[in-house]
Amino acid sequence: MLKVMIAEDGLPKTDLPEDGLLANGPAVWGVARTIEDGAAPGQLCTEPVAPLLGSDLPVLDQATLGRIARLLKPGAIVTHLGALAEKCAALLRGLRAPGAFIDTGAALADTAHQLAGNCGMLGFERLAFVARRFEDAARVAPTQAAALAADICAALEATIEEIDANKRSLT
Repeated sequence: MLKVMIAEDGLPKTDLPEDGLLANGPAVWGVARTIEDGAAPGQLCTEPVAPLLGSDLPVLDQATLGRIARLLKPGAIVTHLGALAEKCAALLRGLRAPGAFIDTGAALADTAHQLAGNCGMLGFERLAFVARRFEDAARVAPTQAAALAADICAALEATIEEIDANKRSLT
């Protein structure tokens, strides 16, 4: 994807730092917009160039979650979903922290690894897929992981919403 920021002159600027990081965190990858399109100087463009990674997968496979819920004691699935939502929220906070891909890249990869396994077991297919890709990228190079930041954030947010909806229906 192309790194783009709207410059003071209103034109797209693509010469962001090579590591893809800005002083306040990872650069967002996206398509160029102009002042006429409503972009402000210094604004990062957030429209993805391509569909988000994993967007073709369901957020949740209800059949998988149902099978797991039947294997557990009553109410245990709600506890597991709550813990999963907390891990998702923690990774979101970590991804949005300044210097995340420099200071805590290995920790982010470890959390993504845990989430990939937990999500896969419970049927959260989209996040399981994206988290595996993010973990692989984070272990290779922070810039590759930064390129997936929008993808994993979107998958995390969708998963948290789905968890909340399912916790309400299971209680």
